[in-house]
Amino acid sequence: MNRIILWINQFSFAVWDKIPATVFSTLLLYAVVIALSTWLLNKNKNAFRLGLAVLFLFIINNAFNKWQVDKQQKLIVYNVPQHQAIDFIDGNTYQFVGDSMLKEAGLLQNFHLKPARVSLGLKTIADSLNTLFHQNQFYQFSNKRILLINEPLAFEPSQQKIDVDIIIISKNPALYISQLAAVFNCNQFVFDASNSLWKIGKWQKDCEALHLQWYSIPEQGAFVSDL
Repeated sequence: MNRIILWINQFSFAVWDKIPATVFSTLLLYAVVIALSTWLLNKNKNAFRLGLAVLFLFIINNAFNKWQVDKQQKLIVYNVPQHQAIDFIDGNTYQFVGDSMLKEAGLLQNFHLKPARVSLGLKTIADSLNTLFHQNQFYQFSNKRILLINEPLAFEPSQQKIDVDIIIISKNPALYISQLAAVFNCNQFVFDASNSLWKIGKWQKDCEALHLQWYSIPEQGAFVSDL
């Protein structure tokens, strides 16, 4: 039996993968199975009608979920220890920015990235999104301006600060929050899991001293922003 299972598993169509399911949709499917089984075993017409009604509700629920997926726009900074991992999401398509090893199917991707992508109904990875504009370390996604810093930057303060919605800091760059605050007008700083904890703690204190919002991914989990 094990040989047969392993042989079938070799076929590309043998596994139906990436099926998003919520608690509500799962309960609806159980209700359909129970109602139709009751109808078949006991010839109960009321159970048959109930099964059809719940099946119709399941279809409506799936259509609503698909509509929500089609109109979603999100920024997700994942909690992958010692790695940079960011998804820009538009509908069921996403663009990944981060370490190249996370692009390959493996333990890290399957454990840290795949569950969220399946839950959000993501199907297609794209090299570029029509709604995402990228120049150097600046990203414009929908109506959000995002600065991704993964190396030391040399910015000189100016009279007119640059407006940025989110600043994401990765890879332990040598910088001070006060230096960034002197150049950028930004209230939301995100420190991802590729940074060391002691450095994140130092940046947190700097943010609090300057009355700036901060988000520590190793402490608070993945950062999700609906755009």
